[in-house]
Amino acid sequence: MDPMDRTGKRGNHLLSTRPAVMAAVPTVSRVRVTITASDPISREGVVSQLRRHPEVDLCADPGSASVAVLVVGTIRENELLDVIECGAGAIV
Repeated sequence: MDPMDRTGKRGNHLLSTRPAVMAAVPTVSRVRVTITASDPISREGVVSQLRRHPEVDLCADPGSASVAVLVVGTIRENELLDVIECGAGAIV
């Protein structure tokens, strides 16, 4: 005769009387980002880095993006001041 397991059933069952616990999946708000670069290799490098992040939604239309990434090798002071006046949040 088989001993009774925790579920009250006889035999070697893998059933449980406990309710299944469903973990809440956090929702991630996505940020629409457009990328502009002077050369396609630099642009694709930035795209490949940002594509890994599910919270980043890459878009081609700068008008529909909430964040713009400008990739440059050098920037002159007057160009930097223009970027700051446009409301740049970060310059790296």
